[in-house]
Amino acid sequence: MNKECNSNKVKVLNEITKRSIIEAFLLLLQNQPYEKISISDIVKKAGVARVSYYRNFDSKESIITAYLNSIFKMDEEVDNQYLTKQGLINKLRKQYQIYYENRKFLKLLERNNLLHLLYEHIYNRSISTIEKMEFYQNELQIPYFSGSAYGILLYWIKTNFALSIDEVVKRFADMSYAYYQEKMKMR
Repeated sequence: MNKECNSNKVKVLNEITKRSIIEAFLLLLQNQPYEKISISDIVKKAGVARVSYYRNFDSKESIITAYLNSIFKMDEEVDNQYLTKQGLINKLRKQYQIYYENRKFLKLLERNNLLHLLYEHIYNRSISTIEKMEFYQNELQIPYFSGSAYGILLYWIKTNFALSIDEVVKRFADMSYAYYQEKMKMR
């Protein structure tokens, strides 16, 4: 019991440290260009030891990846909602709501030429989604879907979120569902 309690304390402290590093980095990124932020700046702002940084992250990019993973943690469940157009719309709306709520972060990525990290994140989520749905058709399917999703998100960021969430979702769903229906006919 005591070992388990200590293990839980270590996990909690590690999560607090990780969160502190992410928050410190994001605060620094608001005021400094990405390339000017050093590991020393991050650990100083976070109030943690350098070893704590390296225990949790191997680069500044890995901090961004961890943050992206954390904001999408609540949307990890994948089910067969995508199989209906309304289900697809619901899932896309949830995702685009998260993007919109984090638009300042996305604009920071844009300002620092780091939007490519979004593609990697979307690509990895596409792999997971397609595998869980058992919808894998061929080796180009994941790049096709993730590239489309990234392109639409990139457009939305670069136009300062001019389209409403509902407009983006409807247009994206219309295009995606048409593709999906065609593929289902071929099964």
